[in-house]
Amino acid sequence: MSYGYNKLDSSKVIQTALCHDFGKIPYYAYKKNLQNRTVYTSRQSVKSIKIELCERFDLTGKDLHIDQAFAVMKQYGVGYDDEISLGIIFHHGKWAHYKPFKPNKLSELIHIADMIASQYYNI
Repeated sequence: MSYGYNKLDSSKVIQTALCHDFGKIPYYAYKKNLQNRTVYTSRQSVKSIKIELCERFDLTGKDLHIDQAFAVMKQYGVGYDDEISLGIIFHHGKWAHYKPFKPNKLSELIHIADMIASQYYNI
């Protein structure tokens, strides 16, 4: 009943789980006007990440939350491969803003975990 999730590299699962919402760090720090925030992303870095993702995976669309996650990872030297990238890009499931929809097992697993968390924590 594992649906193939048991074949995933556990280090990639952990990295994807930890990094998939990194884009929320600068967003909420700005939105909540946190005075001591230390994580910033520039518009230019986010824009260049979006272009890179679209070219690398032949995608259209945009998702600031996703683009900022990659900008934070790049800024802090967090490496990622194509499998992790697609896991992050499509972790919103059918609500993903990038097209065409190219989910993988990592994106499915993170999406399921996010859906469970959103119900449990009412977010």
